[in-house]
Amino acid sequence: MNAKPGGSKPIQLRLDAETHLKLQQEAARQERSMTWLVNRILADALKALPPAPATS
Repeated sequence: MNAKPGGSKPIQLRLDAETHLKLQQEAARQERSMTWLVNRILADALKALPPAPATS
């Protein structure tokens, strides 16, 4: 496995052409990489999720 330090693992996303272009344009506007932007979006989405129920 190609795990990076800190426990993160690479993933692959499949995007339709329109979404890819919008992300690419927004990344350029912010002078960031598309990878940085996608990571930021995913991190924000994870923060918005309700806590997982406790398992026993």
